Amino acid sequence: MEREKEFDDIFYVLIKDGHEYRTEKMEVRDLLPNYLHKASQLCNIEKDNYKEFYDEIKNELLPVLNKTYSYCSDLGDSFINSEISLNKYINIIQKFLITSRAEKGNEDYSHYKKRVITFLLKHKEKFNYFLNFEELKVDESILILSNRIGGWSNPVYKISDDFSIEVKSNFGYGRASYFYITVKYKNVNITRFSDWIYYRYAKFYEVSRYTKKYHYVGDKNKKLISYKSWVHVTELSRELINLIENDLPQFIKKYIINECNLLINGLHYILKNESFKFDNSHDGQYTDDLPDFKRVDLNGEELIELRTEKVVGALDFISEINALSDLTDVSSFVKEIEKMNVNFFPIAENEFLRLTPIYLEKKKVNDDHWEWYNKFIKDSYIEIEKIEDVMVEFEDEDLINLLKSKIDEIKSKMHIEGQLMMKKHSSTNRLRIKYELFEDYIGKFEKHKF
Repeated sequence: MEREKEFDDIFYVLIKDGHEYRTEKMEVRDLLPNYLHKASQLCNIEKDNYKEFYDEIKNELLPVLNKTYSYCSDLGDSFINSEISLNKYINIIQKFLITSRAEKGNEDYSHYKKRVITFLLKHKEKFNYFLNFEELKVDESILILSNRIGGWSNPVYKISDDFSIEVKSNFGYGRASYFYITVKYKNVNITRFSDWIYYRYAKFYEVSRYTKKYHYVGDKNKKLISYKSWVHVTELSRELINLIENDLPQFIKKYIINECNLLINGLHYILKNESFKFDNSHDGQYTDDLPDFKRVDLNGEELIELRTEKVVGALDFISEINALSDLTDVSSFVKEIEKMNVNFFPIAENEFLRLTPIYLEKKKVNDDHWEWYNKFIKDSYIEIEKIEDVMVEFEDEDLINLLKSKIDEIKSKMHIEGQLMMKKHSSTNRLRIKYELFEDYIGKFEKHKF
């Protein structure tokens, strides 16, 4: 992923201009010289007007003073949020002016005041970024403004009494970071159901939260979020608003009917095939372009597990789909999901019945072995302590070395048994995860009111 600048030189915005909406890339303007105009004029006055000069700087920079900005240089990383306060520069200036007055030599007052202005201009990148941000933030025509604010944010734009659009972000919190757009109809999310099909390891609670997401998972589960994605956020928001306001039938077709069709067709494909292409964004570098798909061939238990997760898991989306019935007839989609579940459930149930005794037996063996292992480790430490107590009573080097080798032998056995225990535990844990997955989905099916 390309390393991003510390402070961006562009803001991506969505602007409402009368009855129209437009997106813009607004360059960060060099505002600082204008903000320091009056203070710069005071530099030319050769007298001790330090207080007036200092107060003028404070007044001119007031929009960004007495505030702490949370700024995230890497939107997906963790523990890198910077807490930025521009007050520290004002404090430095105050100390400098006090010191220069006390230690003033042959230099005139203008010299020291000009050094202050030079000092501020040296840090103009930071000042300009936040001065621009403050000006754009209060512009009522700007509906969406790109930012790097660390932490949770969800500005909402109300399109009509029924529709709203939210840009939700949580930057700088590692695996918990996210970035997506959510369109709501009567407080119900317009969900991208197709992601349930496109992503092998999709989770309902994630998919149901967004209409479009802009975060991906990279190596070691690090979230990949690009600042440039704000371009797509503003452009999609413009498209969504224009469709809802001007062509609601097309919005319903594209974001509801098509998504439901993709979900149904995808579930049918999963039930009939053994080879799939899943979105591979989590394995490669982040891209704003078309997703990279990875071919996966499955069979046996793994195939049944996938089908169970996708088909039975799709029951969770029924309430989401039914909530959209005021916009369009969605009953056929609900019936098709239920029909697929009724036909497939015996396969999932048989797999659960086959898996249950295997898991329970292995769990019992593993639990018994844990009991033995814990006793073995405890007894081994007791034996080592006894040998160490004996060692202090002897001075014979050969005998001491013999006792040390005995301790090493005990520790070696502890290490070997520990490795074996971890392998057994890992094997049982994998089986436990599969067992609990089937148990959860069997329960989900049985609780559903068909």
